[in-house]
Amino acid sequence: MPYALFEETLARGLGLWPLPKLGLILLMVVVFRRWGGLHRLSRPERGVLDRSGLIPSLLMVEGVVVVSFVKPMAFSRYFVVLLPAVVPVLAVQFGALNLNRLGRGCAVGVLGLLLASWWGPGFSELDPALGGVREQDQFRLVSQRTAGLVERYGPRARLLNLSDRMEVAMGRIPSDPLPWGDADDLEKRLGVPPLPLELWLASSGPPQAMERKLKPLQSQVVQAGYHCEQIANDLSHARLLRCRSEAMGRSE
Repeated sequence: MPYALFEETLARGLGLWPLPKLGLILLMVVVFRRWGGLHRLSRPERGVLDRSGLIPSLLMVEGVVVVSFVKPMAFSRYFVVLLPAVVPVLAVQFGALNLNRLGRGCAVGVLGLLLASWWGPGFSELDPALGGVREQDQFRLVSQRTAGLVERYGPRARLLNLSDRMEVAMGRIPSDPLPWGDADDLEKRLGVPPLPLELWLASSGPPQAMERKLKPLQSQVVQAGYHCEQIANDLSHARLLRCRSEAMGRSE
């Protein structure tokens, strides 16, 4: 599985602030081991894994991942079947821990923080009055609006190419679109004259992360003598920039 898809799936599962959450969970384990009364972690019994449905859920996800290499699909959504299977296993394991008062207090505090971080943002993103959307990306719309264009680049080129293949399979865009390039491809293209008169930059995802990832590519093309303008202002979780050579602008 491409690393970008794994990263996307991890972000979907952990929600807002995924890295701080991972750090908080790791800190909780350290506190358990040193001061919370936890001496060793036991592996879940096979019977618990089977009765919770975790084993068949893992087999299903593995099958989806294998099929995705042959027929592209948004298989990160299929990982949702792991949630109802993992929760009972974690509950059984957590209930078997022999923690002292400090350990129990730390566990309640961390779980409370995690639930609070999921609860509010999880519902606000679905509220149309706040401009919320159900999905955290709009790769599909980017693929549709750039269909047939050349010189397309983005910081998440693998996901953009996957989106193109899915749209082709659904018959929404013409077949055999030219692939998207990443930052390295853009750097190589700008170093080989003659430069294109026009190129396109795009990214999709949560607004702040999207802007941060797209900024280095935009700086590259601006330094190469291009002027970029925002296209498709109606997209809330995607940016599409048309960058035109300043020489082209002067000729017009």
